[in-house]
Amino acid sequence: MIRIIGFLKTIFLLCVLVLSLGATTLGAQNLALNKPYTVSEIPNYPYSAPSTDKTSLTDGIKTNKGTFWSQKTTVGWNKKPSVRIDLDMKQVQPIGSITFGTAGGQSEVYFPQNIYVFISEDGKKYEYAGDMMSAPNLPDTTYTGYRKATFELNAINRKARYIILEAIPRNNYLFCDEIEVIKGSKIEKNRSEIKFDIADYNKARDCIKTEEHQRKNLSKVLDSMPEDIKKSMEIKSTDVTTQSPVILREKIGKGLGSYLNKRFKSSWTIESVNPWMDFNPFYQPISPKNALDYQFHLPLEGVQYGAFALTNTETKPLELSIQLQKNNQPGVEITLFEVRQVSVKEGDMVSDPILPLGNQLKIEPGITKTVFFKISGVKIGDFTHKLSVSGKNKTVAIHINAQVVQLKNIDKKSSLSANVWAYFNRPILQQRPTIISNDLRQHHVNTIVVPTAMLPLINNNDYSKTTNYLAMAGKFDKVLLYNSYVWADRKNGYKGGQFMSSEWKQYFIKWYAGIQQALKKLGYSEEQIYFYPYDEIRDANEIKDFIKLIQWAKQAVKGIQFYATLSYEDPIQQMTPLLDIVQLHHEKDRMITLPKHHAEIWTYSGSAPLRAKSPYTYFRLMAWEAFANGYKGIGFWNYSTNDKDYPVDRLLLNPATDYSVIYTGEGDRIISTRRWEAFRLGIEDSDILMAYSKKYGIQKAKEIAQEVLANPSDLNRADFYRTKMLREL
Repeated sequence: MIRIIGFLKTIFLLCVLVLSLGATTLGAQNLALNKPYTVSEIPNYPYSAPSTDKTSLTDGIKTNKGTFWSQKTTVGWNKKPSVRIDLDMKQVQPIGSITFGTAGGQSEVYFPQNIYVFISEDGKKYEYAGDMMSAPNLPDTTYTGYRKATFELNAINRKARYIILEAIPRNNYLFCDEIEVIKGSKIEKNRSEIKFDIADYNKARDCIKTEEHQRKNLSKVLDSMPEDIKKSMEIKSTDVTTQSPVILREKIGKGLGSYLNKRFKSSWTIESVNPWMDFNPFYQPISPKNALDYQFHLPLEGVQYGAFALTNTETKPLELSIQLQKNNQPGVEITLFEVRQVSVKEGDMVSDPILPLGNQLKIEPGITKTVFFKISGVKIGDFTHKLSVSGKNKTVAIHINAQVVQLKNIDKKSSLSANVWAYFNRPILQQRPTIISNDLRQHHVNTIVVPTAMLPLINNNDYSKTTNYLAMAGKFDKVLLYNSYVWADRKNGYKGGQFMSSEWKQYFIKWYAGIQQALKKLGYSEEQIYFYPYDEIRDANEIKDFIKLIQWAKQAVKGIQFYATLSYEDPIQQMTPLLDIVQLHHEKDRMITLPKHHAEIWTYSGSAPLRAKSPYTYFRLMAWEAFANGYKGIGFWNYSTNDKDYPVDRLLLNPATDYSVIYTGEGDRIISTRRWEAFRLGIEDSDILMAYSKKYGIQKAKEIAQEVLANPSDLNRADFYRTKMLREL
């Protein structure tokens, strides 16, 4: 018995020792236990640890019960592009491995895309240790059911006091219960090729991510190439992982250029391509031409688009001259752009931004560049313009013939409404309001949303924020006052207020009348203003409250009109008969039969990454679908949700946060995209369909729209019927 007691005592003392050392397993000391850390983003997931939490990631307590993201021992973030966690070990220690505990696999929670690890002895000079999500023996990261997982970067074997982990979510959510730093037993010097000063942290992180993305992209490029082309390049299977992506890209280009030169016996080729197809810089020409001829029909003040591909079929760089012949009596304006590729995810690239093109175009060996051009109709009549492309003792003529016509029986009221939630209090828009306002109107956006932050509480009669916001944004046809009732202070209206109490009602009546009067001074009538208290409402109690509000306000508040976005069946059935404008989620509008109503029905869509969506099927055909269904408006989330500059060449860290149809250029310039131009064209297509319906009947026009929608993979079909209708009009 004495021996047993002595043995148990020994075990107890060992356990105490292990716990005091912060060990995860016997002999493995957790150096991060109870050590301080900071996070770049305040935790904002409401059902896990509070936003004020500063200890949970290193307190030694793991989430072992319940759903991982609903426990206070878990820290959570929602809709953050990345989260950086800075740990201080308080002294330099040998680091063996680092772990990150998380969960995923259901409820739209995915495992992280990357967990980069950086280490430093002095907090000034850092080195890259690796990516946990690329480590050997990685746990299953597929979206195949709920499970917890601990990701680990092993064999770090370096000394450090300061550690940075940057986690990049794969979707909207990121969760972590514990970070452990396990003490190492040996030290290896000069292992990292990536070292940098802390001031250059973002550049270093982006370089790592960019190189990773480029390798994946080039691997996909090689996989997609025919075997005979790959054999001619003499590229080894190990080159993708061992060679610099810059060198490898050049090697692929030169190999492809040599192959194409033998095939076409020319230094470069040109061919007409559909402006909405996805362009590949390693494109292999199909039917090059010695001259190009385009025929366009477009309405006065409308636009049309074209494109041609230029391929360098040599092993040396090529410089081409592109000249647009001047026309003394221009009936159309022609603007040239170069289509660029941008990153999407997992090595994928997409042809999206269109950059203004000058007279010179440089093309690397074996590479194809696409010229995208816009024709704007400024005068009725038939017009011809000539482009010439020259280089390497060769010139190709491009004739652009355009017929500009006047659409009859069309007025502003019959055009589609468009809402893209362009918030002018976001820095990108706020810094260039006139440019943005003009851009929105050029793309036929006629609706402006006033965000919650720009509206006063209902006991406040100071409407200056609202009027200043609208004055900055410029004049639109419709104003949506988004006063989000998801937030209690907004719903209750003022401190101590109670939604729908007698006092609340009196405040609301005066408040809304005050807004109407303030907006009247800006030129807005009551008929142009809509109250927008709920977005994608779903909760049963909120639906009841919204119904009460509408039923009361329609009787008590002069001229009030209501707008809402609806995504689910119950609110669609209950709310649609009461609203003045209903904007249905695009994926829901075809599956639900609408109840009887008097509302204008609009549709909208929006999923990330928005840059990956097809310009043709997603953006242009949105308007065709609205016409076919008799809807009066369209839209998408979002014109630009970015709070910072959004340059073309910046790698997309987290695709789940990409909601934008513009990029930022030098100074206050904005860069358009093929998606944004396709959206504009779709609205003009709808005007043509409307004019056609007034001459030949709505049924015949709808049959044309349905024919186009039934063949979404035929990128030429909308233009075929657009031209046919314009000729018949």
